[in-house]
Amino acid sequence: MSARRLVHLGLGAVLLLSVASCQKPSPGITVVTNGVAKHFQAQQWCGGRGTLVSGNECPGTGPTHDEIIRVRDGDLVGIDVDSDLTHPGWYLYDVDAKQNITGINTKHYFALPNVVFTGRPTAGLIRLEVRTVDHVPASATDVPKITGQWKFELIQQV
Repeated sequence: MSARRLVHLGLGAVLLLSVASCQKPSPGITVVTNGVAKHFQAQQWCGGRGTLVSGNECPGTGPTHDEIIRVRDGDLVGIDVDSDLTHPGWYLYDVDAKQNITGINTKHYFALPNVVFTGRPTAGLIRLEVRTVDHVPASATDVPKITGQWKFELIQQV
C-alpha cells in the first residue's frame, strides 16, 4: 500500500473518530429510592430526528442493558427526567403488563408510591421504561409515537 494511501486512510480514521467523539450525550433520567439515586442516559434517543418503530433506531448514549434498581415492597420510587424531556412529554410504561402507568407527563418528576412485587409475571422483578413522545394526543384516536427509551428493572430487595 502506498504511503499516500496510508495517509488518506489515517486521516479518514481520525475524522471518523473526531465526529464520533462529538456526539452529544442523550438526555437522562434519575431513579431515586431509599436515598439512592441512579442517573443514566437513554438506550434509544431520536432527539427530534424521528421516532422509534422497531426499537432499534436511534441508539442513545446510555447503557446497552436495563439499569437495575433495588427496592423493597412498599418503597416509593421517584423518577426525575431531564428538563428537555418534559416537552412534548413522557410516560412510564410497565413492560410486563404492557400498559402505561402514567398518562403523558409534562413535569420533570413522578413518584411511583408503594411498589408491590406480588402478582408479577416474574417474582421479584418489575420491568419499566420511561418513554418520550413526539406530541401530546389531541384525541383518543391520536396516538403519539415514541422518540426515546430509558429501560430499568426494579429488583426486590429482601
